[in-house]
Amino acid sequence: MKVLRTEELKKYYEQSSVPVKALDGVNISVEEGTFVAIVGTSGSGKSYAWWFGPTN
Repeated sequence: MKVLRTEELKKYYEQSSVPVKALDGVNISVEEGTFVAIVGTSGSGKSYAWWFGPTN
């Protein structure tokens, strides 16, 4: 059973007037019992994307 699914998930924001595409067309499908980690460099938008919701 799928417990998480996204299609074309996008999250854009501006940082110091520079557009940032934190997520751009991400597709995810996670089945029950699967472990998932979201990784990236510091400041890449990992927390921002989830706390403030998708752009589209």
